[in-house]
Amino acid sequence: MKNYSHLEVIKTSKEKSIFKVEREEIIHTPFIERILPLSYEKLYRELSHLDTQIPKIEEIEVEDDQLIVIEEYIDKPLLSDYMKTHELSLLEIKMIMSQLCDILHVLHNVTPPIIHRDIKPENIFYDGKTVILGDFDIARHLSEASKDTQVLGSIGYASPEQFGLNQTTTLSDIYSLGVLLNVLLTGELPSVKVVEGPLRKVVIKATATIQSQRYKDVIEMKEAINKTDFPPLPGFRSKKKVNMIIGTIVYLSILYCSFTMTDTQRKIQLGLRFWTLFMFMFTIAMIFNYNNLHSHIPFMKGSKIKKLFIGLLFYLIILFTSAMVLIMIEEVIKTFVC
Repeated sequence: MKNYSHLEVIKTSKEKSIFKVEREEIIHTPFIERILPLSYEKLYRELSHLDTQIPKIEEIEVEDDQLIVIEEYIDKPLLSDYMKTHELSLLEIKMIMSQLCDILHVLHNVTPPIIHRDIKPENIFYDGKTVILGDFDIARHLSEASKDTQVLGSIGYASPEQFGLNQTTTLSDIYSLGVLLNVLLTGELPSVKVVEGPLRKVVIKATATIQSQRYKDVIEMKEAINKTDFPPLPGFRSKKKVNMIIGTIVYLSILYCSFTMTDTQRKIQLGLRFWTLFMFMFTIAMIFNYNNLHSHIPFMKGSKIKKLFIGLLFYLIILFTSAMVLIMIEEVIKTFVC
């Protein structure tokens, strides 16, 4: 396109070319230039009017029977790169998925709906806070055709219907979201390993081979992801009888000790009993990383044993110190009352 100079070739093929460009009158402000077949014109003009977290369309022109699109340059890392340097917490994964569902809700509710068809970490920008869904080069409007005539999409993330078995619909994006959720949680495709725990049923439902068995829309899937569903306590997660028996004995012992302990002078106050119970349970949660606790608190992130040990010791010292302070406060209150 005129008034733009090429800075870098990002991708070229028979179908399309993508360049990093710079507008001549605005130096040091990069943009993305896409050279596409004319068949994409309606799609990109529709995208240019949407208010959601996708790259902003700056200009659209037709030159020499080709569509030229200038869009915003996203200065954020790709989710695929972000995952290599950051350990995603469960809370963060739910936040990423929620934002993607909100974006797709906008796309799926235009007339006719826009289907992305290539949702994967390499097409998602993420900086730790905001998600931006990019690369609409195989996206399409929902059509009346009975099945797709071209095989498009990324292997592993593409729904069965994208291989020409049926017509792609908004449910095809839900399939890809299910695959993505599993990858964020396990690092593996569902075909290799399906996540355990409460979100397993979400992945299985979203990636059902039969379209009608998936979530009906992205909002229903978003609600399923964000349901408050606490995982089983340590000892009950594997559902092995031996572990469950040991776990039951341990938890009953903790309850008994916490609420029957006394000292030589007086009965322990109720507040201290509850604090003792909390200390025991928190220690177990820390040791066994209950509900991915390590990723939510300082000094515990990462997988190095030494780092985890130091973090655990640090928090135990804080807990026992606070217990001693609580005892001292009770003594002071008792002195003033008496």
